[in-house]
Amino acid sequence: MKYTIVLLKDDLQVCKYKLDEDMFNEYKKQLEPYISLPIPSKLVMCVETGQVFKNVNQAAKWIVRNGISDSFSIYAFIRSVCHGKRESAYGYHWKYV
Repeated sequence: MKYTIVLLKDDLQVCKYKLDEDMFNEYKKQLEPYISLPIPSKLVMCVETGQVFKNVNQAAKWIVRNGISDSFSIYAFIRSVCHGKRESAYGYHWKYV
């Protein structure tokens, strides 16, 4: 069985590597001390639709699924609206709930 390791930086995919099971387990063991506890997600609401998402990432996926945009900056724009730095993103207003 092959595993894919995805290295992430600021929620953007940087690279992928195909590894066999033994190598995957070895890397996993080596990285274990550096894995931090997950940060609790904030619920995000689209004001126009009233739809509540588990986090900004889920809201961004909704934007992509509905064909509104496929830009890499969706997450950042929605987050900026939630923090009051932008008025709207992709024609919608967003807020943390």
